[in-house]
Amino acid sequence: MLFKCTSFLLFFQYIIIAQAADTRCGDLKKCTCSNFIMDCRGQELVKFPGGIRNDTQAIYLNDNKIKEIGQLPEESNLATLVLTNNMITKLSYDAFDNLDNLKTLILTNNSISTIADDIFEWNPLKLEVLHLDGNKMEFIQHFLFYDLEQLSELHLQNNIITFIHPHAFLQLKNLRNLRLDGNKLHTFNHKWVEKLQANAFTELRFDNNPWSCDCAMNVSHDWLQKQKKAKWFIDLTTEHPITCQLPSPYNMKQLVSLDHAELNKTCDMPVITGISSPAKIEEGRDVLLRCVVDPNKFPVPTISWTAPNKDVYRLNTAGNFDGITVHQNGSLLISHLNSSDTGDYSCTASNLKGTFVANTRIDVLKRKPGPPGPTTKGPIFTKPTIQPDDHETARVSKECPHGCQCISRHIDCAGDGNAVKMTEIPADMPADAITISFATNGLTSLGANAFAKFVNLEELRMDNNQISHIHPDAFKGLAALTTLTLQENRLTSIEPKTFAPLVNLKVLVLDKNKLLRIDDEMFKVLADLQWLYIRHNTIKTISDDAFAPLKGIKFIHLESNQIGVMYPNTVKTLTERENPTIKKIFLEDNAFNCDDNMEEMRNYVKDKKVRKHFPDLFADGIKCSYPPELADRFLVDIKQPLEAQVTDVIEKTVPVETSNYSGLLFGGIAVGILLTIVLFFLWKRYGRRARHCYALFRRTAGRSYNYSNLNGTDDAERKGLTTDNMGSSGTEAFV
Repeated sequence: MLFKCTSFLLFFQYIIIAQAADTRCGDLKKCTCSNFIMDCRGQELVKFPGGIRNDTQAIYLNDNKIKEIGQLPEESNLATLVLTNNMITKLSYDAFDNLDNLKTLILTNNSISTIADDIFEWNPLKLEVLHLDGNKMEFIQHFLFYDLEQLSELHLQNNIITFIHPHAFLQLKNLRNLRLDGNKLHTFNHKWVEKLQANAFTELRFDNNPWSCDCAMNVSHDWLQKQKKAKWFIDLTTEHPITCQLPSPYNMKQLVSLDHAELNKTCDMPVITGISSPAKIEEGRDVLLRCVVDPNKFPVPTISWTAPNKDVYRLNTAGNFDGITVHQNGSLLISHLNSSDTGDYSCTASNLKGTFVANTRIDVLKRKPGPPGPTTKGPIFTKPTIQPDDHETARVSKECPHGCQCISRHIDCAGDGNAVKMTEIPADMPADAITISFATNGLTSLGANAFAKFVNLEELRMDNNQISHIHPDAFKGLAALTTLTLQENRLTSIEPKTFAPLVNLKVLVLDKNKLLRIDDEMFKVLADLQWLYIRHNTIKTISDDAFAPLKGIKFIHLESNQIGVMYPNTVKTLTERENPTIKKIFLEDNAFNCDDNMEEMRNYVKDKKVRKHFPDLFADGIKCSYPPELADRFLVDIKQPLEAQVTDVIEKTVPVETSNYSGLLFGGIAVGILLTIVLFFLWKRYGRRARHCYALFRRTAGRSYNYSNLNGTDDAERKGLTTDNMGSSGTEAFV
């Protein structure tokens, strides 16, 4: 009987466990779930599944038909997400915001062509493995991987990448595996990997690209020839070296085997052989403008378009403009034409040798009444005119500062840490530059009008210098600047309105300086700023209206500072405005003192309206450091009253105790004076006997004492006696 009951109970337990396992997949009958793994491979799913259990650690969605990834639901335990072999074309900027602990993300073999620069801004910051290979990506932006400091493996092979920002991988200090083979790269740039020597790479691949071994390769070729600096790179790429495909005389030759004379044999001006004919197009339509360059002219030029309103569209920046796409072949796609698009368009081909500009025109016509006809689907392809009549050419000025590289309006004066460092801005730089880098030099200050002549400048990097002062007019004239980075300098303060000329600034990086506070005037006029980095400074206070001018701000990074208190008014200037844009404020690793001064902020973060409209406003939350009993607790979770500051108690108690001791002190002084008088009269009357007694005392005492002979009170103990619990000097202990 006992055996039967036991068997029945075991069977019943099995049924319960089996049912629990089945429910883990929610309403997805085609998926299987076990051991915290959700397997939905090959189920022809067209969207990301719902009904996922919170304890799921891995999701496999290989071989489905998913086309778009929106914001994924919160999965705090999810560590692995595999989406290989789908049809994904679009990733929402907030797709991974809720995946706090994701470490592996596989997006291999999809149709992703562009990725928003801020997609990894908030999460998954713990990502270690990222595969984007086998997609249709054409370029890698500056800040795409900036926040993925834990990334160790990055696969970008088998895309159609033609452009990589020189500093795209600079922040990836843990990167061990990087693959860029099988793309469309023409010119190798050693700055992609130069600062990663200490990473202990296990795999690094740049092979199977159409490398063009011409004069644009000279600087990187020099780097490869320096055995001490590049030996690690050459050793890693021995099996898959950088091999020339163009021009034909150097086909299949290794870049490192050539010399300067051979590279300089190929150095031509670019030539545009055709541009789209002028056209009249109805509003609401899409149009594709073509710009064709001579494929036999090297170095391979970069293409940009200038619109009637003087906006400049490039392959890697077109995403900043609504309805604009620039492809690697130089074509410009304008979606949903309107009357403001009417005007002249210029195509510019630039390389190390010079520029070639060709012009065309679009007239946008009003749409005729009535429903649109069937011909309105898809873009209008305007045929390029052979040998454009309306064009101009310009050779690049030979003026390029010593130690700098000037290619296609990009000036790179970044040091390598070993060469002679620049201590001032060179005067002989081409004024038409669109990017300038002075990273890793010896600049100590920026004077007035330092960049006034660079009216077209879009990106300025001044990282890793010794800059401690910036003149208020240093950035005067830089109305076109969109990116400014000043990390790893010595700035303690920034004068009011210093950034005021930067009316189009989108990204400002001030990490790793010594800034002490953020006042109301620091960010005046920066209405277009979207990303603000002020991490690893010593900021203690933030003014109420510090962020009020930032009308377009999305992300504010304030991690690793010394902020002890924050008031709601500072945040309300961002949230209680018409059309707020703020998404996240990062405050990790600060020194918040959760006393009564933080009561208002606690009420604010608990407010239902705030939590509804801005559920992730403070990212991982505001974590207390003080008092000790609240350390490592989140402000929003504290229910007990926040007590007054400890220093207030000390200030109240010290006077009482001091006054008691003061009474004793004055009493002692009075007694001492009285004894002195008595002794004086005794000395006068019994002088000889007193002197005899003094001599006897000297003989019997043995030795005298001074402060240096006192035992048991070394320097550490004295500091302990004169320091309160918070590390500052305390009157109580001294008394």
